[in-house]
Amino acid sequence: MFDKESLDLLNGVKLFNEHDYFSAHDYFEAMWNESSTTDKLFFQGLVQISVGCFHAVGGNLKGAISQLGKGVLKLERFLPDFKDVDVLKLTEDVKLLNKKIDLLFVAASKNLDLNLLPKINIKKK
Repeated sequence: MFDKESLDLLNGVKLFNEHDYFSAHDYFEAMWNESSTTDKLFFQGLVQISVGCFHAVGGNLKGAISQLGKGVLKLERFLPDFKDVDVLKLTEDVKLLNKKIDLLFVAASKNLDLNLLPKINIKKK
């Protein structure tokens, strides 16, 4: 049996992995607002990664880089995994995405390869 937090996290992850970043952001933001002091940075990091991906898909590459970078900095405090989330893989994927977005600025292009968008992996117990 899962508790409410675990179910909310799984729902947020599902939405994120389906590229519904706006809805995932809402789940993670609610969890952030309800969480204990220790967990707040983790959920805030997920909020920022979700917002960053939302901006990336929408073509706001400057906003994407900013939010993704802030999210990674927060999530790196929870390496390698936290609450069954593979934080190491997520942060590595987000850093790769940010590098690709930087290259788009150099090339003056806004055509982001959507296959680069990260997924959140839940660790199997």
